[in-house]
Amino acid sequence: MVEKIDSLERLPRKAKDELKKFCLALKDTLGENLLSIIIYGSVLRDDFLPGHSDVNIMLIVKEVDIHLLKKVAPLVERANRRALIEPLFLTLDYIKTSLDTFPIEYLNIKKEHITLYGEDPFNEIELSPDDLRIQMEREWKLNYIRLQQAYFRSYKDRDALIRVIMKSFNSFSHLLSALFFLKGFASKDKQEILQKMVREFFVREEIVNWLSDLRKRKEKLGRDEIEKRFDEYIKMIERIMYALESLKEG
Repeated sequence: MVEKIDSLERLPRKAKDELKKFCLALKDTLGENLLSIIIYGSVLRDDFLPGHSDVNIMLIVKEVDIHLLKKVAPLVERANRRALIEPLFLTLDYIKTSLDTFPIEYLNIKKEHITLYGEDPFNEIELSPDDLRIQMEREWKLNYIRLQQAYFRSYKDRDALIRVIMKSFNSFSHLLSALFFLKGFASKDKQEILQKMVREFFVREEIVNWLSDLRKRKEKLGRDEIEKRFDEYIKMIERIMYALESLKEG
């Protein structure tokens, strides 16, 4: 387990040390109730930002009850405060009975995770294409509406509008990965997925590159230019949203 945590290249040394302490303390505290420890999320991707991004960790246990929560609460509070570690305590039954509820989230975990301790339940998990399509269409259309609503709250503030675009694009990227998975293209590489979008949906590459690098960019664009790019972004989402209808026919 310690060696696997050390292999997390994007995680700073201090955060690695806190993660080790947290996992070892959980093993001691939970004993036989702890079945697996799995790390997933942005810490395994290029969009991880040390000091800002959460470190997502899943603890699979035999049972979740108030006794477990009380035992781990001080450990969770310390780990979150010191290293932004965000744990989920789930049972195997919960995972099995929620595959149709959160298929996109489970797809992303299945594609990219590291088992630090115990068995890996995601080796056995199979996701329904119909469940994926339904959740993807619902989330895509919700994000489209939320983007409009967020604009009304942010249109006077250039920096706030950029934050709106960044948050939306992060969700959009996860949905895009699920879309291409349904179309038979499975990739963990975010840039590869974005380039496929450029080719398949005739999206301008410049706007995709700008969106992809938005967190790292330091140039100060004027509000008119930001609004122009916002308009191009929302039209891109709309174009792909309507293209989702073809998956129903497949």
